[in-house]
Amino acid sequence: MVKSNTLDPFSLHKEDVDTFISNSDNYIIRKGGDMKGFFQESADPDKLIYEVYEIRGPHSTDMGLTIMKPGKVGKEFHMTKGHFHESKSADEYYFCLSGKGMIIMQSEDDEIRHMPLNEGGGVYVPSGWAHRTINVGDEDFILLAIFPKDAGHDYGAIEDKGFRSIVMEVDGQPQVIDNPSF
Repeated sequence: MVKSNTLDPFSLHKEDVDTFISNSDNYIIRKGGDMKGFFQESADPDKLIYEVYEIRGPHSTDMGLTIMKPGKVGKEFHMTKGHFHESKSADEYYFCLSGKGMIIMQSEDDEIRHMPLNEGGGVYVPSGWAHRTINVGDEDFILLAIFPKDAGHDYGAIEDKGFRSIVMEVDGQPQVIDNPSF
């Protein structure tokens, strides 16, 4: 891959993550202090939760690589903030390169869906659905996201209201439960 007005063809497997990172245009880091109010309990403000590396495509598509660290805040598994897209017509594709996790999606009418997302698998997120990924494993959960350039990220609705469901450890296993704060 070469940073320019065009991208060279490339493949992406878990072994190629460093190549993606070295060619990224944007870097986002989320520590516990950046996630205040997203978890049921307070997170250590210096604890790394996840990182996102973005490659802005030259035409209509952008890509993001999320590396979510294993762990929990209290009994709640590490997760991304989650977001709707600013563009109401934007959909998104997630592909798991490594690790074990899940995705929770919530429609604007609060319909909820959750799906496993494991190495080699993918999930389609339709337009109009907020989405959040959760690491339920013991290793980094590495995801590739592909989305329209004009998708944008609307975190505000999730910050205000949250998701209807959360993922907690119950009897040593991840369980999707109703969010008591929703």
